[in-house]
Amino acid sequence: MSYIFFALLAALAFAIGALINKFASKHAIHDWKKLWVYFVGTYSLIAVVLTPFISTITWPKEALAEIILNSFFFLLGVAFWMMSILRIDASVATPLYQTQGVAIAILAFLFLGERFPVASYMWLAVIIIGCVIVSLDEKLRLNSFFSRGVMIMILANILFAVSNLWVGLSLRTQTNGNIMFWGTVTNLIFLSLFLLIRRPDIRISFNAYKPMVPAGVVQFIGVVCILTAYQQNITLSAVLSLLSSPIVFVVTFFTSKFFPQLLEHHSPKVYAIRAIGLVIILFAAIKLSLG
Repeated sequence: MSYIFFALLAALAFAIGALINKFASKHAIHDWKKLWVYFVGTYSLIAVVLTPFISTITWPKEALAEIILNSFFFLLGVAFWMMSILRIDASVATPLYQTQGVAIAILAFLFLGERFPVASYMWLAVIIIGCVIVSLDEKLRLNSFFSRGVMIMILANILFAVSNLWVGLSLRTQTNGNIMFWGTVTNLIFLSLFLLIRRPDIRISFNAYKPMVPAGVVQFIGVVCILTAYQQNITLSAVLSLLSSPIVFVVTFFTSKFFPQLLEHHSPKVYAIRAIGLVIILFAAIKLSLG
């Protein structure tokens, strides 16, 4: 199948996953540690069981350190993502994904010595402006961007950017399936160490746990699809995967109108302003990717 199909399916899967996690944080699990443990555990178990059926698995001796570092920063990123999603709206959280591009550019500039055209830095600045706009609420104050929840979400995306850098290095010697399998094995090891050392209270009811199953499934589908798409065309696949943000925005807008208690609720004016911010972010991210 075409990479376009897989990239679009990945965008849909990641959008559904974000909505499920927001629903779970609002109606089922109100502690970030529990959200983190059950999401990571469920997704990792699904990936460990299913990946060998779709890819040949070998011992990744050439990239073991990279896979471990990828897992470590991914888990930290998910932890901060869960802290944030308890505080901010899904319609704010998903557009902030694009701060990963800004973080990767800064990291490449500082540590890899990479230099980009002036236009690229301009589009990175435009993404930040869009993020400020998309974070506005009814008060229309810039303080909403500098809120604890938004800052934590940005930190989460910086950690995801670092994680992705290690993925890029491991891809020099490993297949996508190998990285996914051993990365999720490492996730489970780190998760087990966390539970043994910190011994957090993770008791929840079965009904509270239920949303984590579809969240783990769609996360696995999304990762498999985007990695498959990257094998054919990285640039356009990355652009198409950005559609997860408008999908989430449309869903949250309509649920706000007809089911205000389901996910979030704001005035049409707020969603209009956030839509402008989202368009700015997407336009800048597309220009940056294609440039």
